[in-house]
Amino acid sequence: MEKVKKARARMMIGHPFFATLMASTTWVETRDIPTAATDMRTIWYNPDFFDSMDVPEIMFVIAHEVMHIALEHGLRCKSRNPVIWNMACDFAINWTLDQCAQQSSSLHPMKMPPHGLLDARFADMTADAIYIELMKMADDDQAKGKTGDPRDGANASGMPQWDDKNDDLRQPENASNPAEQAKLRQSIQQRVAQAAQSARMAGKVPGALESLINQILEPAVPWVDVLRDYLLATVQDDESWNRRNRRFSDIYLPARFNQRMDRVIVIGDSSGSMFSDEDLGKMAAEINGVFEMTQPKELRLIWADTEVASDETFEAGECVLIKPKGGGGTDMRVPLKYVEQYDPDFVILITDGYTPWPDHVPYDLIVVTTTKAEPPAGLGRVVFV
Repeated sequence: MEKVKKARARMMIGHPFFATLMASTTWVETRDIPTAATDMRTIWYNPDFFDSMDVPEIMFVIAHEVMHIALEHGLRCKSRNPVIWNMACDFAINWTLDQCAQQSSSLHPMKMPPHGLLDARFADMTADAIYIELMKMADDDQAKGKTGDPRDGANASGMPQWDDKNDDLRQPENASNPAEQAKLRQSIQQRVAQAAQSARMAGKVPGALESLINQILEPAVPWVDVLRDYLLATVQDDESWNRRNRRFSDIYLPARFNQRMDRVIVIGDSSGSMFSDEDLGKMAAEINGVFEMTQPKELRLIWADTEVASDETFEAGECVLIKPKGGGGTDMRVPLKYVEQYDPDFVILITDGYTPWPDHVPYDLIVVTTTKAEPPAGLGRVVFV
């Protein structure tokens, strides 16, 4: 297609970062999908869809699809609602591309096609944070008797409507295999690094893109990902508390998680010193992943600061709805004592560590902390992130 050739040539000249990623990805023409889609290894595109756009729009779609790969969106869906996760990723990507277009001095600008998702409410937000906001909207709609489904235009909470043209995200084959995940992530990182080098040498890296590249190549280790991998390892392995995990040097794994547990408790420190609102949202979203991986008969979610602010129970198969409560001082002795009445199999406490600690607890405790303010030795197993 002549327009596709022009789009690729213009990207090589004006947008070398996206062009380099484009060149390192397998592209397959097909009419089995309405627009374009990727599984992190391959990008499929419908030639009729490309033919319906002008060259700047084709350039935008190409950049959009390779950004899904660079940001590992297909690998990060996990237990999330796939439609809402796809929406969140699209909003995050399109905002970045829109900012790049505004900041770029290229003679060949990109232009978002009409069906693209762009909303100022989600300006400069990550896909993870946008997902939280969209899930809140869905929750609000369901409380009002609506479906909460973005494919249903009858929702009234401000939930953006979904168009099947935006259905472009696929989970890669063997996505649940840790070894395959690691191999694919390494490949993506190498390609992003090469693309970044090409763009920097050409002097064509808009500020919005530079910031994103730095986040991809030098990411802060998100504690929610560490916790997810940590729990997944404990489900798969038959390890002892006394054996150090080979992947995370500061983590000890509990004895057995391969038997289904009766009760798991997650305590979220909702004190004012804990995290930003966005961090709390990320923490809350991952609790659903904890539920899915550990598969207890019951998960109890407790928010606390100097007192227990909320205590909710969710049964197997039920979606955990997250509404952080609290926001005052910090005394984790209160919720740690409070949960003794439930005789839990184990407890996950997520805190910044700036709290008084009890001398001991009568259950297995995993403390996830973002600082070096750790609990007394022997109180629990600590994940530093």
